[in-house]
Amino acid sequence: MQNATSLELGGHQLQILPDRTVYWPAERALLLADLHLGKATHFRKHGVYLPGDVIQKELWRLRQSILKDDLDTVYILGDLFHASYNHEWPLFVQLMREHTHLRWVLLKGNHDVLGRGTYEEAGFEVVDDRLSVGNMILAHKPEAVATLADDQFAIVGHIHPGYVLGAKGLPGKVRMPCSWLSDRRLVLPAWGSFTGLDIVQPKAGDHLFLLTENAVWPHKV
Repeated sequence: MQNATSLELGGHQLQILPDRTVYWPAERALLLADLHLGKATHFRKHGVYLPGDVIQKELWRLRQSILKDDLDTVYILGDLFHASYNHEWPLFVQLMREHTHLRWVLLKGNHDVLGRGTYEEAGFEVVDDRLSVGNMILAHKPEAVATLADDQFAIVGHIHPGYVLGAKGLPGKVRMPCSWLSDRRLVLPAWGSFTGLDIVQPKAGDHLFLLTENAVWPHKV
């Protein structure tokens, strides 16, 4: 897959992609976390100016991510929508209805406060805690996979991991979103454009996958 970086995790081959998603070929599945759709409207309500076409650009990005011939399932690992219902929700539902051939699975995050029926009516399968796919555990928060069996691995979101490139105290440092692999747990970057970054402190042996618009840069600590 163009511009992807391969990762073997628990016997599964994954593709880390620059668009902040992970593709799982054996499951024909795409994984992404922390879209926080509706955050632009949330900002505007609090007096922060953002261009009016923000949601259209976000939905365009999502359409590009799911335009794969070999895709059956989309797993959203929590925080799909930022807060209460607003006009951005039906725009997202329309996108789902354009792709009814896909299985949509939502692992509810702390921001997913709409009623369960709202998600199910849109076409989601809803998971409240964690989901096992063989020996791979999917969840929103890392705390949900704090305990794993010896043969289990996990993919989660919630943290919005980022990393700072550049020497401490010197100019020219760059903050970059990343996927972060530590202790058999892969933390996905926030997919949404307005989520911010939580700068992580990886330990020796951890793997980072630094993301630019068109490339993935593996980095072992």
